[in-house]
Amino acid sequence: MNEKYSHSSLEDLAKKVKSHCAEVAKEQLLEASIQGLCLEGAIEVAIGSIHSIDVNKLITDIESEP
Repeated sequence: MNEKYSHSSLEDLAKKVKSHCAEVAKEQLLEASIQGLCLEGAIEVAIGSIHSIDVNKLITDIESEP
């Protein structure tokens, strides 16, 4: 394990990233469903939304949390 970061700080970061990905995917799945996509298409949109997350913005947002 990297000595720069404690296990708990890495675990907290991983939980935040996981939560963010789930939220983005849920939002996009709902939006795609509302727009009339079939389930398979809506799932593809949701997965694509995870891949298109702006990692640098996510890092900035996490760093600015109290």
